[in-house]
Amino acid sequence: MSPEETLRILSSVIQDSPQCDDTFLFDEMVKRGCLEQSANEAIQLTPIAFGRAMLHGLGIQFSNVFLVFSGEGVLMKQGILDNHLLFQASHLLLSPPPTKELFQALALRSSEVRAVNELLLKRSKPENLRLAPVALFSAPAQEGAIEKASAYLRNQLPEVKPPPKSRWKFW
Repeated sequence: MSPEETLRILSSVIQDSPQCDDTFLFDEMVKRGCLEQSANEAIQLTPIAFGRAMLHGLGIQFSNVFLVFSGEGVLMKQGILDNHLLFQASHLLLSPPPTKELFQALALRSSEVRAVNELLLKRSKPENLRLAPVALFSAPAQEGAIEKASAYLRNQLPEVKPPPKSRWKFW
């Protein structure tokens, strides 16, 4: 099945059930003919593409790297998002623009959108945000897998130090 066909099925399920969870979405996509791996990747990557379209223009620095972890949290592979066929095809769904409902249903599923929203609520400036690589799971995460994958990411990312405090006193 082509990435475009996979995304047509994803869009169809989302339009039928915009508030559905990932398990329902996965099951429905498989029922409608998607391969399990393609359904899993589409469910994880399409919201990233739509979320980035939503956040475009805010000055946020996005990583172009994706990491795939097993259900146990072990790194299996890594790659470049722009080279991933489903990620590329997700961008094609944005032109012509989808309905507002479909766009929001997909963009608001994005882990990046949720993370940026939390940081903006804490008064971070978007132009100061630099996002980590996208972490995907090849299977449902088992107990401790997310913590294991998070630890891997923390160890791989450069330490960010806060800017030095000013010696000037403002009164």
